[in-house]
Amino acid sequence: MLQGVNIEALIFDFDGTILDTETPEFQAWTELYQEYDQTLDIQRWGVGIGTWGAFDPIAHLEELTGQSFDHAVIHARIRPRVLKLIRASSLLPGVLTTLDQAKALGLRVGLASSSGNEWIYGWLKHYSLEDRFEVVKTKDDVKVVKPDPELYLAAAKAFNLEPGVCAAIEDSPNGSKAALAAGMYAIAVPNQITQHLEFPLGVHRIESLETPLTTILEELKN
Repeated sequence: MLQGVNIEALIFDFDGTILDTETPEFQAWTELYQEYDQTLDIQRWGVGIGTWGAFDPIAHLEELTGQSFDHAVIHARIRPRVLKLIRASSLLPGVLTTLDQAKALGLRVGLASSSGNEWIYGWLKHYSLEDRFEVVKTKDDVKVVKPDPELYLAAAKAFNLEPGVCAAIEDSPNGSKAALAAGMYAIAVPNQITQHLEFPLGVHRIESLETPLTTILEELKN
């Protein structure tokens, strides 16, 4: 436990927190909308960030255009574009430093994501992060994803810790709501997409993980 702060574990979100997969995805869908002279509203898009099923971009495009689309064909077209953009990206600023600082402080480190195992473990391997997380929980491990607290509760249980001694690092309102509902500290690090969204009360918001971890944890007491 860090002296003066009742936190024993950090639990990271992945998409948009460790790796900005969200900007590439929004860009790819925006490009599609533009082909039909439509605009993909960031607020509408933001409803689906950090969760599943809350926003269907194809259904919304159908509403806007009055056309019907083969959803499978659209997804098959969009996915390579998204992956290409993500692979050209680096880990978000401060991620590796924060992981190093957590280890130096004796904090346990986990990951809780609304994405699936294949997605998460694939990117962890791609960026050589497999050994950085003691606990990894994904949508394949739970019945309900964020904003439900089940993912974070599952991570705390795997640590054999009470949720109240865990801090979640999130980029989205849905993820932040999940952490707070689990009874954890919630640290929000909005990215280019989620900075436009409204976060719940009780979240400690920072600009970047380049902020020293000791500073972040100290600020949580206030």
